[in-house]
Amino acid sequence: MKAPEIQGQKYAPSDYLFVKIVPGGNPNDFLEWVHRSAGQLGFEMSAAFPFSRTRFPHAVNRLAVVKVPKGAAGVALEWILKSPLAERAEQVPPRRFFYEPNDLGPPSGTPNQYALHLCRLPEAWHITRGDSSISILISDNGFHLQHPDLIQQWVTYPSDLPNDGIDNDGNGYVDDYLGWNAVDNNGSVSADVPALTHATAVSGIASARTDNGLGIAGAGFSCRLLPVKISDSTNIPIAGYSAFFFAVDRGAHVINCSWGGQIPSFGEQSLVDYALSAGCVVVAAAGNDNDTIPVYPAAYPGVISVAATTAQDIRFSLSNFGSWISLCAPGHAIFTTDFNASSQQYTYAPRSGTSMATPLVAGVAGLMKSLYPLASPALVKQCLTGSADPIDQIPANAPYTGLLGSGRLNASAALACFRQFIPPKAQVRFSDDSTMARFCADDTIPIKAISAAGPIQNVTWQALSPGLHIGMPTDSITPVWFDNPGFYQLRLIVNNTYGSDTTEVTLEAISRPALYPALQRQANTLQCTNPLPYTYWFKNDTLLPWFSDTLNVTQFGKGLYVCAGATAPGGCRNPSNPIPVQDIITSFVPNSTEPEIFQTPQGFGIHPVQGPVFWSLFSITGQKMAVSTTAFFSLPSLSKGLYILSLTYENKNYFRRFVVW
Repeated sequence: MKAPEIQGQKYAPSDYLFVKIVPGGNPNDFLEWVHRSAGQLGFEMSAAFPFSRTRFPHAVNRLAVVKVPKGAAGVALEWILKSPLAERAEQVPPRRFFYEPNDLGPPSGTPNQYALHLCRLPEAWHITRGDSSISILISDNGFHLQHPDLIQQWVTYPSDLPNDGIDNDGNGYVDDYLGWNAVDNNGSVSADVPALTHATAVSGIASARTDNGLGIAGAGFSCRLLPVKISDSTNIPIAGYSAFFFAVDRGAHVINCSWGGQIPSFGEQSLVDYALSAGCVVVAAAGNDNDTIPVYPAAYPGVISVAATTAQDIRFSLSNFGSWISLCAPGHAIFTTDFNASSQQYTYAPRSGTSMATPLVAGVAGLMKSLYPLASPALVKQCLTGSADPIDQIPANAPYTGLLGSGRLNASAALACFRQFIPPKAQVRFSDDSTMARFCADDTIPIKAISAAGPIQNVTWQALSPGLHIGMPTDSITPVWFDNPGFYQLRLIVNNTYGSDTTEVTLEAISRPALYPALQRQANTLQCTNPLPYTYWFKNDTLLPWFSDTLNVTQFGKGLYVCAGATAPGGCRNPSNPIPVQDIITSFVPNSTEPEIFQTPQGFGIHPVQGPVFWSLFSITGQKMAVSTTAFFSLPSLSKGLYILSLTYENKNYFRRFVVW
């Protein structure tokens, strides 16, 4: 069999065969037949039915894999087809990772993470930030597991102890504590060759650690990554087909395939169909050959095939195109996680190609699954393609009209579409959008139903405890009240066309305390004389983040202040008399670390004093206005404005900014 050649890159011929035995055939009989064949062929063949342990009935359990010596695939295939137990047989088709040319740099002026903004990921994260229970399987070459932007994102299975050579959880995989090596059949998924970073780059785009102040953001945000190594040190993805079966065994929600080839396979397609039937979303790269020849697994039915575009929504120059494309995503100069083999440093670098466009779509599919894990792959694909932003109208894309799928990925629109077709997820909120469920027993409490997933069409409230009463709703607000202090159970049922959800909350009704606090003002200090254990402060009816009995109004500004006392945290508060604050002499913003510095309307002081003190007062322009070496620094007469006070004490410098109003 001649290895096909595409743009100077050769596919390596495979030494594996797919064999599908006849219905009702005995797998053990076939394995014995393969063993007996060695004497007649002159070489050994080894066979296995690795896919016989299906999680549900599927034709893939009749699929065997036969390994033959190098160069013997043609002879072995002809021999196997003579077996009465073989219904079909084929050489496992060659596959490759889709790389970019090493001299293709980022376009001038392209921001590092333009793709996230172009595809509306920040808006999508307002809908959901994913969930750590959702796994995106990355089938690729070796992984740099310790990259600081990835190390917390990997899926681990503590039930299978690492590196002990035992299948502790009995799932058929030895040591798959952190992913699976489908080539060597072990749990070692790290990169054999440090310079091979394709898997690391793909992983970062799909779901690098996000909101950690480091490196990059991954599309999947909180979704986790399940690494499956499908190549050896030659960097040829010889076992990509195994990823689909492992995904079902480990309950993966999304499978990313940034690899492929132009030869279809009944065996590979059977495994893809098996994963789709189990609810796995399969996202695959269209390839970087600049032509319309279908690439597999991307072109199999049900798979989301992804072509690549630039920051200007123009087809990436090497991206494949054709009627088999589902949609596009940015794949040019995508800044992502990397490893520098020369310096042995974990780094970041721009990468290009459909391999980099694909995990962006896979990450968004993970976000969608986080809203409704049971959603079908067809629904995910429908909303991804149906909500894409059209790009055929761009002049540079005119030659590819109708060949770039439905358009460029729009994550926010995809999630908005998706939410319309899934059941609701019930949550109870109170009038201030809080989840605090402690109230005064003599109050009427406004509650409302919201959904964290699909839209709500109908709401039912049920009082599960005697003494809890539910009134008639007005708009989205429903009143509830209590007979006596105590604990009460409330049930919420929400539904829409696609299903329903139920949640229950415990409400605590507390007796209103008999004592009320008193509020007084001295200069800029408000003193709450509170006989109750807990103190709360309100300014203009807004709760302040301040819980001591003394409050300095310079920190919060002018307004109407009230302190309230409570017998328990969070509920049943008695308010003080209100005090309007219409004038403030000075205000300062303290540093996060400070000595014992206090302030009065006359100035600043430090106590206790254990050494030399030196104060300096500066205007905002840096002009020194006064100095002092006393423990208390008296402020001179100052006009309105911003000032800086410097204190040198115990060989340390402290600064205060304050405003004269």
